[in-house]
Amino acid sequence: MEPSILLSNIRSLRGGLNQSELRNLNERLLLSMIQRYSEIPRSELAKISGLSPQTASVIIRKLETEGLLMPGKPTKGKVGKPSTPMTLNPDGVFSIGLKIGRRNTELILMDFVGKIRNRKLIKYPYPLPHEIFQFMETNMDALISVLGPAERDRILGIGVALPHDLWRWHELLGAAPEKFQAWQKFDFQAEIRRITDLKTSFVNDATAACRA
Repeated sequence: MEPSILLSNIRSLRGGLNQSELRNLNERLLLSMIQRYSEIPRSELAKISGLSPQTASVIIRKLETEGLLMPGKPTKGKVGKPSTPMTLNPDGVFSIGLKIGRRNTELILMDFVGKIRNRKLIKYPYPLPHEIFQFMETNMDALISVLGPAERDRILGIGVALPHDLWRWHELLGAAPEKFQAWQKFDFQAEIRRITDLKTSFVNDATAACRA
């Protein structure tokens, strides 16, 4: 979500939230702003977010302690001390993406700033569930092997992008209808839980591409 939209939503919600909920929303707002602007001084974060400098500073220190933020290179202004912007720590959070396509499936490991750290790919004439999830199961360990033990603990979840109603794509892809019927009643959640206990979310592939 764009920081401006998130800020508007938070301003409308702040009065009805308890302290814990408000703190979580404010943390999300600051992280979204830093993600949007790549790096931004603490004072500017407070100004744009509408938070008091003290509140923004407390949240930033907490996020820095948790390893989600890190200081950037100090920049010298016209007057006063150099300003130190805050930026996302690339190693702060990792996520796994599984993109199920019509001609290939891609399994990726991405860091907090959106850089792909590792990628696995399988190609096929048309997608079949048993083949795709066997590929995922076989390659999960190799995918995250580029991370150390502490970094692996920072993998938050898996995002799965796939076309809606895959079982209807047989004609376009030149496959027999019965081959695609396996998709109609396929239990994605159960199959992924068999492979990993990471939290999983699903989204249409076109929607995922637009968000990206």
